[in-house]
Amino acid sequence: MDLLEIMEIAIRAEVEAKNLYLKGEQTATAEDARALFRHLAGEEEKHRQLLLAKYQEMTGKAAAEW
Repeated sequence: MDLLEIMEIAIRAEVEAKNLYLKGEQTATAEDARALFRHLAGEEEKHRQLLLAKYQEMTGKAAAEW
């Protein structure tokens, strides 16, 4: 497994985590819990963006949208 494959796995993991937190936001009944899930989803999106930028820097091309 090379570094680009690892980057792709990491990007997918960020997407999955974000989706999990968004589901938590939808199912939570307390506003503070919904806010926490929203915040966590936003953090995962930041991580995804950072990884996508690094991927593009490493390859010279835009990564497929995950």
